[in-house]
Amino acid sequence: MPIVAEFGLIRSNQTLDSHMNDSGSLLNSGVSPLSSLGLYAGRVTGSVVGRPSELAAIEQGLSSSQRGMTCIAMEGEPGIGKTRLLLAVGELARGEGFIPIAVTADEEIRGPFLVARSIFGSPEALGAADSSEARQAMQHVVDALSGKDDPGLESLAPDQKLLRVFDLASLALRQLAAERPVALMIDDLQWADEDSLRLLRYVVRVAATSPILLVLAMRADEIAFVNEAVTLLADIDRVGLLRRLKLGRFSQLESTEFLQQILAGQINLSSAATMHAQAEGVPFVLAEQVNAYREAGLIQQIDVVWTLSRNAERLLPAAVRTLIQRRSARLPDEAKACMAEAAILGRNFSLRDLQELKARLGGGSGDADSLAELLSPAVAAGLLIQHPHGSSADYRFSHEQIREFVTGSLLAPRRKAIHAALV
Repeated sequence: MPIVAEFGLIRSNQTLDSHMNDSGSLLNSGVSPLSSLGLYAGRVTGSVVGRPSELAAIEQGLSSSQRGMTCIAMEGEPGIGKTRLLLAVGELARGEGFIPIAVTADEEIRGPFLVARSIFGSPEALGAADSSEARQAMQHVVDALSGKDDPGLESLAPDQKLLRVFDLASLALRQLAAERPVALMIDDLQWADEDSLRLLRYVVRVAATSPILLVLAMRADEIAFVNEAVTLLADIDRVGLLRRLKLGRFSQLESTEFLQQILAGQINLSSAATMHAQAEGVPFVLAEQVNAYREAGLIQQIDVVWTLSRNAERLLPAAVRTLIQRRSARLPDEAKACMAEAAILGRNFSLRDLQELKARLGGGSGDADSLAELLSPAVAAGLLIQHPHGSSADYRFSHEQIREFVTGSLLAPRRKAIHAALV
């Protein structure tokens, strides 16, 4: 109990009573791998392109984790290749004799211990226990998460029940790691449920000497708004177990190599440069561009070299459009309208210019702080990047295709009025 109280893992009894009642019916259905990362394995092929330093850090992490827990946090924007790198971690871990357990959180599907249920209900976790002690420990945590714990423990207070789940989970992972090292990989940590994040904090404290590699992939802009995730990372960092990897966009050379991997052949360097510039080095956008150009017949093999048609227009792939639509749909209407108006100002814009534009449009200028607050959901969604204080501009659209998308959402009369105001 002292460990739990010190690090704030347990909530108030009143909140926990409600939590246990609300989650009981959900957990009674049993534990299953609800969010396995294996669902994404079929969409990636070939070796990892453009990440030599990251792969070296992962190999080093696999080595050091055999002497005690090691944690790697991979941070990057949407579409930068975090999931692909996690799958590569799983392949490397399996080759080194680790038990790879890979799960992902979901942006829309939420529930108590959802990530934890995916971890302990995974075939890799349940099938890897060789000894009777490890199998029994795994079964105990599965029973606890599915509401089938020992009936004699019903009289326990809610906080004690939650602590028991933490204890069982950490014991199960320690027992499993005692047989073979464990590589636990979690994608999209920014969407993980609070209970699973608290459980992971407890595991880090209790099982720090076990041979466990913990790899967490997250979107840096969004993770800052998830208190439990921030606290988890701070705890891991405080005990000296954390290494951060920041995934950047591809260089033109890396984009060319990536395109050649997708196309399974050579690509014209000029065509590769065009596609790299359009995608701005984001792997997901590059891959979707290839699909879009293929479907439109705008990229073809000429003398065994893939070449983009000379008059090929810039395309916004359907998958990229859908991604932008999903992220912008959650914004308040005022934020979307404000962002669309700012898009006419350019890829980079200042609050002062936006304020003046609004004044000329007759909608009231508002002060800079009000506009910043209005745009904060767009920053949280990764659609806008806020520049450091003192920069010539205050914000930047994270991708040109985002700016083009939000500009297209303006009705023609409104767009015309904005251009007239600018002139």
